[in-house]
Amino acid sequence: MIKAIIFDFDGTLCTTHGLGFEAMQRTAEKFDETISKEKWASFEGLNREEKIKKAFPSKAKEMIPTYNDFYETIFVERAEPLGNAIEALEQLKKNHKLFIFSTKYTDSINKGLTKFGIKDCFLEVLGKENLEKQKPDKWGVEFLLSKYSFKREEVVLVGDSLVDEQASKNAGIRFIQFVNPKEEKNVLGNYSKIRSHLELVTLLPKL
Repeated sequence: MIKAIIFDFDGTLCTTHGLGFEAMQRTAEKFDETISKEKWASFEGLNREEKIKKAFPSKAKEMIPTYNDFYETIFVERAEPLGNAIEALEQLKKNHKLFIFSTKYTDSINKGLTKFGIKDCFLEVLGKENLEKQKPDKWGVEFLLSKYSFKREEVVLVGDSLVDEQASKNAGIRFIQFVNPKEEKNVLGNYSKIRSHLELVTLLPKL
Protein backbone atom coordinates (compact mmCIF):
# COMPACT_ATOMS: atom_id res chain seq x y z
CA MET A 1 0.00 0.00 0.00
CA ILE A 2 1.34 3.41 -1.00
CA LYS A 3 1.35 5.76 1.99
CA ALA A 4 3.52 8.61 0.73
CA ILE A 5 4.17 10.46 -2.53
CA ILE A 6 7.33 12.48 -3.12
CA PHE A 7 6.88 15.02 -5.91
CA ASP A 8 9.40 16.90 -7.96
CA PHE A 9 8.24 20.51 -8.38
CA ASP A 10 9.16 22.35 -11.58
CA GLY A 11 8.08 20.36 -14.64
CA THR A 12 5.96 18.03 -12.52
CA LEU A 13 3.57 20.22 -10.53
CA CYS A 14 4.26 23.57 -12.17
CA THR A 15 5.74 25.12 -15.28
CA THR A 16 7.76 28.29 -15.73
CA HIS A 17 7.48 28.57 -19.52
CA GLY A 18 11.13 28.62 -20.54
CA LEU A 19 12.39 30.71 -17.65
CA GLY A 20 15.56 28.63 -17.33
CA PHE A 21 16.70 29.39 -20.86
CA GLU A 22 15.70 33.04 -20.56
CA ALA A 23 17.75 33.34 -17.36
CA MET A 24 20.71 31.71 -19.07
CA GLN A 25 20.46 33.99 -22.09
CA ARG A 26 20.47 37.13 -19.93
CA THR A 27 23.30 35.80 -17.79
CA ALA A 28 25.37 34.92 -20.84
CA GLU A 29 24.89 38.42 -22.25
CA LYS A 30 26.28 39.95 -19.07
CA PHE A 31 29.43 37.87 -19.54
CA ASP A 32 29.70 38.56 -23.29
CA GLU A 33 28.64 35.04 -24.18
CA THR A 34 25.80 33.46 -26.17
CA ILE A 35 23.98 30.14 -25.97
CA SER A 36 21.42 28.51 -28.26
CA LYS A 37 18.15 27.00 -27.12
CA GLU A 38 19.28 23.68 -28.59
CA LYS A 39 22.49 23.62 -26.56
CA TRP A 40 20.67 24.51 -23.34
CA ALA A 41 18.07 21.80 -24.03
CA SER A 42 20.84 19.22 -24.46
CA PHE A 43 21.58 19.57 -20.73
CA GLU A 44 18.04 18.66 -19.70
CA GLY A 45 17.93 16.54 -16.55
CA LEU A 46 20.85 18.34 -14.88
CA ASN A 47 20.34 20.91 -12.15
CA ARG A 48 20.97 24.57 -12.98
CA GLU A 49 24.55 24.69 -11.68
CA GLU A 50 25.53 21.58 -13.61
CA LYS A 51 24.00 23.00 -16.79
CA ILE A 52 26.01 26.21 -16.49
CA LYS A 53 29.21 24.28 -15.78
CA LYS A 54 28.61 22.27 -18.95
CA ALA A 55 27.78 25.32 -21.04
CA PHE A 56 30.50 27.66 -19.76
CA PRO A 57 33.10 25.67 -17.81
CA SER A 58 35.62 28.52 -17.52
CA LYS A 59 33.09 31.13 -16.32
CA ALA A 60 30.56 29.00 -14.45
CA LYS A 61 31.69 30.00 -10.97
CA GLU A 62 31.05 33.67 -11.70
CA MET A 63 27.91 33.11 -13.77
CA ILE A 64 25.97 30.90 -11.36
CA PRO A 65 25.13 33.64 -8.77
CA THR A 66 23.93 35.98 -11.54
CA TYR A 67 21.76 33.24 -13.03
CA ASN A 68 20.32 32.31 -9.62
CA ASP A 69 19.48 35.91 -8.75
CA PHE A 70 17.56 36.46 -11.98
CA TYR A 71 15.81 33.08 -11.87
CA GLU A 72 14.66 33.27 -8.27
CA THR A 73 13.51 36.89 -8.61
CA ILE A 74 10.85 36.11 -11.21
CA PHE A 75 10.29 32.37 -10.62
CA VAL A 76 7.11 32.80 -8.57
CA GLU A 77 5.73 35.44 -10.95
CA ARG A 78 6.18 33.07 -13.91
CA ALA A 79 5.18 29.77 -12.28
CA GLU A 80 1.79 28.25 -13.11
CA PRO A 81 0.29 24.91 -11.99
CA LEU A 82 0.37 22.12 -14.53
CA GLY A 83 -2.85 20.55 -15.75
CA ASN A 84 -5.11 19.30 -12.95
CA ALA A 85 -2.32 19.08 -10.36
CA ILE A 86 -4.18 21.18 -7.79
CA GLU A 87 -7.36 19.10 -7.98
CA ALA A 88 -5.35 15.88 -7.79
CA LEU A 89 -3.33 17.02 -4.75
CA GLU A 90 -6.50 17.95 -2.86
CA GLN A 91 -7.74 14.39 -3.39
CA LEU A 92 -4.42 12.65 -2.76
CA LYS A 93 -3.75 14.39 0.57
CA LYS A 94 -6.83 12.69 2.07
CA ASN A 95 -5.16 9.28 2.02
CA HIS A 96 -1.44 9.95 1.48
CA LYS A 97 1.38 11.96 2.99
CA LEU A 98 2.71 14.36 0.35
CA PHE A 99 6.22 15.77 0.06
CA ILE A 100 8.32 17.79 -2.39
CA PHE A 101 11.93 16.92 -3.21
CA SER A 102 13.38 19.48 -5.61
CA THR A 103 16.57 21.21 -6.74
CA LYS A 104 14.70 24.53 -6.53
CA TYR A 105 15.18 26.70 -3.45
CA THR A 106 12.73 25.98 -0.65
CA ASP A 107 11.60 29.59 -0.30
CA SER A 108 10.73 29.80 -4.00
CA ILE A 109 8.83 26.50 -3.83
CA ASN A 110 6.85 27.62 -0.78
CA LYS A 111 5.98 30.92 -2.46
CA GLY A 112 4.77 28.99 -5.50
CA LEU A 113 2.69 26.62 -3.37
CA THR A 114 1.18 29.58 -1.53
CA LYS A 115 0.39 31.27 -4.84
CA PHE A 116 -1.41 28.11 -6.01
CA GLY A 117 -3.21 27.70 -2.65
CA ILE A 118 -1.81 24.21 -2.00
CA LYS A 119 0.92 24.75 0.58
CA ASP A 120 -1.11 22.86 3.21
CA CYS A 121 -1.13 19.77 1.00
CA PHE A 122 2.52 19.01 1.81
CA LEU A 123 3.93 17.68 5.04
CA GLU A 124 7.45 18.82 4.15
CA VAL A 125 9.33 20.55 1.33
CA LEU A 126 12.94 19.60 0.66
CA GLY A 127 14.57 22.23 -1.52
CA LYS A 128 18.12 22.85 -2.62
CA GLU A 129 19.44 24.37 0.61
CA ASN A 130 17.91 21.60 2.77
CA LEU A 131 19.78 18.81 1.01
CA GLU A 132 23.21 17.51 1.92
CA LYS A 133 23.38 15.98 -1.56
CA GLN A 134 21.40 16.91 -4.67
CA LYS A 135 19.47 14.68 -7.05
CA PRO A 136 20.15 12.13 -8.44
CA ASP A 137 21.64 11.24 -5.06
CA LYS A 138 19.18 9.39 -2.84
CA TRP A 139 19.85 11.56 0.24
CA GLY A 140 16.54 13.42 0.14
CA VAL A 141 14.49 10.25 -0.21
CA GLU A 142 16.44 8.50 2.53
CA PHE A 143 15.90 11.49 4.82
CA LEU A 144 12.13 11.30 4.40
CA LEU A 145 12.02 7.51 4.76
CA SER A 146 13.92 7.74 8.03
CA LYS A 147 12.16 10.79 9.48
CA TYR A 148 8.64 9.50 8.84
CA SER A 149 9.35 5.75 9.24
CA PHE A 150 8.15 4.70 5.79
CA LYS A 151 9.10 1.43 4.17
CA ARG A 152 10.46 1.71 0.62
CA GLU A 153 7.49 -0.15 -0.82
CA GLU A 154 5.15 2.42 0.74
CA VAL A 155 6.62 5.39 -1.15
CA VAL A 156 6.65 6.55 -4.77
CA LEU A 157 8.50 9.42 -6.41
CA VAL A 158 6.69 11.36 -9.13
CA GLY A 159 8.87 13.39 -11.47
CA ASP A 160 9.42 14.37 -15.08
CA SER A 161 13.15 13.94 -15.67
CA LEU A 162 16.00 11.48 -15.82
CA VAL A 163 17.36 12.95 -12.59
CA ASP A 164 14.10 12.06 -10.80
CA GLU A 165 14.20 8.57 -12.27
CA GLN A 166 17.78 8.05 -11.09
CA ALA A 167 17.06 9.40 -7.62
CA SER A 168 14.20 6.94 -7.15
CA LYS A 169 16.31 4.09 -8.50
CA ASN A 170 19.21 4.97 -6.19
CA ALA A 171 16.82 4.98 -3.22
CA GLY A 172 15.09 1.76 -4.25
CA ILE A 173 11.58 3.18 -4.48
CA ARG A 174 8.99 3.16 -7.26
CA PHE A 175 9.09 5.89 -9.90
CA ILE A 176 6.13 7.38 -11.76
CA GLN A 177 6.88 9.70 -14.65
CA PHE A 178 4.72 12.72 -15.35
CA VAL A 179 4.71 13.30 -19.10
CA ASN A 180 3.51 16.75 -20.07
CA PRO A 181 0.99 16.08 -22.86
CA LYS A 182 1.97 19.40 -24.46
CA GLU A 183 5.56 18.27 -24.82
CA GLU A 184 5.62 14.45 -25.04
CA LYS A 185 9.40 14.34 -24.95
CA ASN A 186 12.10 12.51 -23.08
CA VAL A 187 9.84 9.61 -22.13
CA LEU A 188 12.01 7.46 -19.93
CA GLY A 189 12.17 3.70 -19.33
CA ASN A 190 9.57 1.08 -18.56
CA TYR A 191 7.96 2.90 -15.65
CA SER A 192 4.41 3.87 -14.83
CA LYS A 193 3.56 7.06 -16.71
CA ILE A 194 0.82 9.61 -16.20
CA ARG A 195 -0.27 12.44 -18.47
CA SER A 196 -2.81 13.75 -15.99
CA HIS A 197 -2.20 14.15 -12.27
CA LEU A 198 -5.64 12.74 -11.56
CA GLU A 199 -4.41 9.43 -12.96
CA LEU A 200 -2.49 9.03 -9.70
CA VAL A 201 -5.76 8.70 -7.80
CA THR A 202 -6.65 5.50 -9.65
CA LEU A 203 -3.09 4.24 -10.26
CA LEU A 204 -1.76 4.21 -6.69
CA PRO A 205 -4.20 1.61 -5.28
CA LYS A 206 -2.97 -0.80 -7.98
CA LEU A 207 0.70 -0.57 -7.00
